[in-house]
Amino acid sequence: MNQDILLEIKNLYICVELDGDSLPIVEDVSLSLRTGEILALVGESGCGKSVTAQSVMQLLPKQLKIESGEIKMNSHKQGKIIDIANMNPRGSEIRKIRGNEIAMIFQEPMNSFSPLHTIGNQLMEVIRIHRKTSKSEAKEIAVEMLDKVGIPGAARVIDQYPHELSGGMRQRAMIAKALSCNPTLLIADEPTTALDVTIQAQVLTLMQGLQSEFGMAIIFITHDLGVVAQVADQVAIMYLGNIIEQGSAREILKDPKHPYTVNLIEAVPRLGRLEGRKALIPIQGSVPSLYDRPVGCPFVTRCTRVINNRCEETMPRLISMSTDHQVACFLYNPSEGESS
Repeated sequence: MNQDILLEIKNLYICVELDGDSLPIVEDVSLSLRTGEILALVGESGCGKSVTAQSVMQLLPKQLKIESGEIKMNSHKQGKIIDIANMNPRGSEIRKIRGNEIAMIFQEPMNSFSPLHTIGNQLMEVIRIHRKTSKSEAKEIAVEMLDKVGIPGAARVIDQYPHELSGGMRQRAMIAKALSCNPTLLIADEPTTALDVTIQAQVLTLMQGLQSEFGMAIIFITHDLGVVAQVADQVAIMYLGNIIEQGSAREILKDPKHPYTVNLIEAVPRLGRLEGRKALIPIQGSVPSLYDRPVGCPFVTRCTRVINNRCEETMPRLISMSTDHQVACFLYNPSEGESS
């Protein structure tokens, strides 16, 4: 594992136990993330984005499990490479990492806060667990963090309960909680989806500023390509548990290769004059169920550019289109999958 790589996922398989069957949720996913980089995981609901991110913190629901693969992190605080995939989800090793080296923010802040305790008490608890401070020191840090994320009157807000804050303020408080221990990796799971567009823009700007200040890496989970264009350095497009295209955000948004990525971009609403503006092109069909997963390319049931007797039978592997752009599609490697 290169020293400039913070997180490396290799050949990750995650399965769910349903009615006695073990069905894949995530298949052969490989990703890497450098220190200070923002990686966007993009795709429709149910494509495996959140499950992949949860596995990095060993927070998978009990019916899911890591079947095989590696999740390794270059721990700056411990000064060594740590093997997350083989850690006990309830063990002391992973508890040292959650909230301390890897933090997570969610789409709905109330999932992150207890309604029974004040904002301040919940921030102070995290700080005291991982930073070994006194109660008064933890309170100072909590107020400082609330102020840093742009919450006015932080010294007063610290004594309020989550329900007393607006949605935008709760989101800011959740970011303050996640960053209170200076994590090296932040996982943001659709953090702006539930907010109105004005607050969305404020939160994204805030996160970019904090990312630059703290130098942390971010895995940003979203289905919104507008958000990707604004914040991401690297992009991984997921469909039905597979990475089907990945590379720099600039290259993928400018020159998408996979038919699914092309469809996603064509379905994005654009501002501008009505004259000459293209109509939105929806993606036909729906994501197949786990019980009806295609044998070959996962997108084959919805693709308009299928190569007969190949896409239906063989899963294409990722191939390089450039030094920083990979795609899994037979359109760009037509000889692959042919019978010898």
